[in-house]
This record gives sequence, structure tokens and C-alpha cells, in this order.
Amino acid sequence: MYYSDLKKEIDQGKLRRAYALYGEDEGFIKEVVEAIQKKTGIAPNDIFNYIRIDGQKAELAELEAALMTLPFMGERKVVEVFRADFFTGNQAMRDWQEKIKLISGFLENPPEDTLLLVYYITDQDKKDTKIKALEKKAHKTDALVMKMPVLKKENVSEYLEEYFREKGMEISRPMLTYIRENFEGNILQLRQELDKILAYATGRSIEKSDIDRLMIKSGTRHKYDLLDMVMQGKARDAVLLYNELIYKRTEPHEILEVCGYRLREAYNYKIRIAAGLPVKTLMEELNERMPWLVEKKVAMIRPISLTRLNAMFKLLVDSEERMKGTPTNPEREIEMLILALAGTAGM
Repeated sequence: MYYSDLKKEIDQGKLRRAYALYGEDEGFIKEVVEAIQKKTGIAPNDIFNYIRIDGQKAELAELEAALMTLPFMGERKVVEVFRADFFTGNQAMRDWQEKIKLISGFLENPPEDTLLLVYYITDQDKKDTKIKALEKKAHKTDALVMKMPVLKKENVSEYLEEYFREKGMEISRPMLTYIRENFEGNILQLRQELDKILAYATGRSIEKSDIDRLMIKSGTRHKYDLLDMVMQGKARDAVLLYNELIYKRTEPHEILEVCGYRLREAYNYKIRIAAGLPVKTLMEELNERMPWLVEKKVAMIRPISLTRLNAMFKLLVDSEERMKGTPTNPEREIEMLILALAGTAGM
């Protein structure tokens, strides 16, 4: 099934009992999830019949309870499991095999009163044995396992035209071409960039200077570079990049999430580097596809001690708890976190 066919199916109200979605482009996944949410008629803030679970943090028992409980005063409930990274087979994920077994068992015979929506971001291939096993079970029931497409240069134009048409705004062909040639990222990032440009140019035509001023262009530094600078102890460069990202309206919590992701990645690399594993084995265990990228990460992470990584994790967790538990300025909090993380370089 193609992405367009899936969207059409959902728009027509033909919902399946279970969806397992994966891929590199978060935007395509988010669009499908939002479309399904809308068609179920169950609001995500319905605490009784809409259960939302973080797959990276959830215990096996929590997943079991969510799937087995009956709807409360309704005909159906929705169970949404986001960041279901245990499907990648990452050894760092607790009980990953049992969680896959649980979801696989659900797909074999999904009940009518529960709609399961599980998804995660990955470059996993369709030929992965875990994916093939899921697809085999879903094929026999009213369930779907599907890899989401990746936004490519050739289909950016189509999306841009649809976006501006929905907004009721005309934009010149040269401006569409300029956006397409200068943007790099997924469909969610593209939508966010377009929203910023549209808000900035309210009441007038979009100009080249608007795109230059607001869009994070292809080849420029972005939030993923932030942790590279921090790892290298480049506090000043990291703060300058952080201020640039904030100016371009990147949310502080997005940067916090990226910091957490990159630190977990560094830890997974470090324990394998310390064990003396070769690049080929690293690629297999960490689901990496590009040798040159793995070699680059190994060169950066090798000098970092586990003591420093532990200290960085603690700083990250403390900062996250402050942001969640006490009134604080999130932009200032993340800036202080960046300085503190870079300050661990001497460990």
C-alpha cells in the first residue's frame, strides 16, 4: 500500500484495528496519526478511552494493561504507543523482546473494542526480520504494518503547492523552486518552516529575504550539531548555535529531546567501542547504514569517558525535572544546560 492510498482509506473512515508505522520521516507518520485520531472520534485528552504511552519509558506491565483493559463507558478505546524504539532490537531498550512479542500477539487477533496505534522513527529496512514477522501476522488480520515514505526533492514541489493551496495563498513559481532547493529535512520540519514564513509575511507576498531570514537551509548547522559542539567542549559555539535556533523559533523542548537522543546514542556507541567491536558489528547492532557516519561518530565518542557521559545524563535529567516541576524560563534553562554539558569536557 502507498502512503496516498492509506490517507485516502482513513479519510473515508475505513479504520483498521491496529497500525504499526515506522520510517525516517516523522512528518508523514504524524499526518497519519492525526488523521486516525480525528476519525476515531476519541479525543487524545480523553483520559479513560485514549491511552498514550511513551515506548521508550513504558514498562512491559504498562503496555499489557493498556491493551487488555476494556473501554470505559464507550464502544472503543485507542492505545497510542509513540517512540516504540524497542522494535529496532536495540539492546539498550529494556524488555524489548517481550514488548515485541506482546504487540505481535495483539496483531494476531486485535479485538474490536481497541484500536492500537504504534509508531517510531527509524531507518529500518522492510527486510528486517522483526518487520517481516509483524507484516506476516498483520496480513492475516485487520491490521497494517507500513513504512512511511521519505520526503525527496522531486516530491517537495507537490507538497508545497498543496500547502499554499490549502492556505488560500498564491506563491510564484520561482519562490517555490527557491524553497525546494534550499530546504533539507523531513515533511514535519518543512511544514514548521512554512508556518513560520507564512506568519512572518502575513498580509503580503512571500519574498526571498523571508526565506533567507527564517528557513534553516540545506547544509547549514542545525540542532543535531549542538551536541557535537557540546561533546567537543565548544561552549561558546554551542550557545551561539542555540541562540540562532531559538531566533528561528526552534522550541527549547525540541532541543532537550535531541540532547537526550544524542546522549543515549553516545552511550550505546561507547560501551561497544570499549568492548573493541569493529565498525561492521557496530553497524549491525545499532542499525546504522553508512560506514563513514559510524566512523565519524566513533572518532568523536571514543575520547569521552563513561564518567563524563553519566554526568551529562544527570545534568539532562535534572534540567528536564526543573522544566516540568517548577516555573522556569525554558530558553534560559536549556542555555544553562548547554553550558553545563560543555563544561564536563575536562572529565
